[in-house]
Amino acid sequence: MESIQQQVSRRNWGHAAVTWPSPQVHALAQCHSDLSTLDCKLCFSQGRVKLPGCLPSTAARIFLDGCFLRYDNYSFLHESIDPNYDNVNCSQAAGVLIDSSLHMDFRRKVADVIKNVTERALGNGTFATVEGKGGVVPAYALAQCWNSLNYRECRDCLVKAGSQLRTCAPGAQGQALFTGCYMRYSTERFFNTSSEAADQGSKIGFNHSSTPFLFKFWF
Repeated sequence: MESIQQQVSRRNWGHAAVTWPSPQVHALAQCHSDLSTLDCKLCFSQGRVKLPGCLPSTAARIFLDGCFLRYDNYSFLHESIDPNYDNVNCSQAAGVLIDSSLHMDFRRKVADVIKNVTERALGNGTFATVEGKGGVVPAYALAQCWNSLNYRECRDCLVKAGSQLRTCAPGAQGQALFTGCYMRYSTERFFNTSSEAADQGSKIGFNHSSTPFLFKFWF
């Protein structure tokens, strides 16, 4: 964790391993690319405090609202999909979405922003956000692959995550927590733009505060 913290401070993600003596320990941490450097450090610090609670388990994964941490007893850097652990969390319909007459329109909008954010993330490298503002209810989406993945691995993860995430509509928001990526949509804008992320560098606190932290432990 100390080695990864130094990397996170420089580039908002990192990985490290201790392979001798046995047992091996491999770890990875990554912030979403819309976070400022300061917010990334704060998110990583939260995860680093929580992660020891998983010991003495040989494996653990933690999703926070802005970053991801994982350790295991083997090298997992190119894992993108794992049906045993990949998961989607969906909320209930809220506000005007309770009206069933809007369900179909919103489902189409969610499908569109998921498709667009997947394409943009793959075009950009690993990360993208999109906004779908037309109609009665807007839809916003964020996609992030871990930087350890190659293009094919990132694509496989985002396509699978997006396919499952679409089923959350007409829920007001949904999150796909996958082995190699994270994807989320919401009726509220929950992410920073790149310029906002830079501006946040002199401020304390997460701009993702519209939703609580999400902790997930796997033993």
